[in-house]
Amino acid sequence: MSVIYPEDGLFVKKHGTAPVELVIVGDVRTGVAKMAITKGFNLLNPGNPAVATPATPATLTLGNCGLYTGDSATGLKAGSSTTADSVLIWNGAGYSTYYVRMSGGVVAGWRSTTSVSDDASVVQIPAGAALIVKRQNDVPDFVWTRPQPF
Repeated sequence: MSVIYPEDGLFVKKHGTAPVELVIVGDVRTGVAKMAITKGFNLLNPGNPAVATPATPATLTLGNCGLYTGDSATGLKAGSSTTADSVLIWNGAGYSTYYVRMSGGVVAGWRSTTSVSDDASVVQIPAGAALIVKRQNDVPDFVWTRPQPF
């Protein structure tokens, strides 16, 4: 038996078309979730909330997830699609890639690599989905602190 830690992401590759049930057991996390973001690719389980509370909306989005703090020492690095840290979200056929755009020293907000003008801060991180965060090599590692979801 393998231990899958709460902050770990998990990929399951299923062969065939018949539905398969995946059961995960364990304790419900209490308190904040802390996940290390290191240089390179990071597979994360953001621990999405299942129920809304006044403190935490039921829908986790790029804009409210807390990955971007405005300081690359404590959160994602802003920049262009090639210089910023990026977040990859599975879309059913491949990955959609998002980053925080900075142009001329001004932060423009979350963007998709397919559109520099559309606001991507409202893009939802699906409940139960794993994220891939690609951290650039020129910034320090940081710990993403995700608030308790209930």
